[in-house]
Amino acid sequence: MGRMERLGREGRRAERVLALLTSLDDVCDGGDISELAHALQVATRAERAGADDDLVLGALLHDIGKVVGDVGHAGVSAAVLAPHVRPEVVEVVRHHPSFTARHWEAIPPGDPDPRDAFAGEPWYHLAATFADEWDMRSFDPTYDSHPLDHFAPLVRRRITGP
Repeated sequence: MGRMERLGREGRRAERVLALLTSLDDVCDGGDISELAHALQVATRAERAGADDDLVLGALLHDIGKVVGDVGHAGVSAAVLAPHVRPEVVEVVRHHPSFTARHWEAIPPGDPDPRDAFAGEPWYHLAATFADEWDMRSFDPTYDSHPLDHFAPLVRRRITGP
């Protein structure tokens, strides 16, 4: 492959990620908003809370795996993020369903909270904040989130490669 062919591929991954995000506007797996609107709310909340670029990108892409379905979506999302953010953010995204479980259904008395399995992990508190403060609060159809165009430069800057 020549140099010009390689140059033509630069940024292709970022544009594909943006297209996948856009496609989530047709997916609604919880609440009264699309998965794209949810992703934008989570990322906006993270940014407004002072999160760094890794966390904001993780918030934006935490459910991108839902383009192929709900089951296993967090692992797909983590795999998309892994080359582009620090490992703790990947783990937060990979395990966010365990941290949001208590919000979806009551945990029966005597049963463990799924997040407890990760209590010793260095990213545990970050995952709890992600789930409790950003993710689960972001199904509000009236929330003033930033549009995808606001986050597109971050995606293009951080998601690199062909």
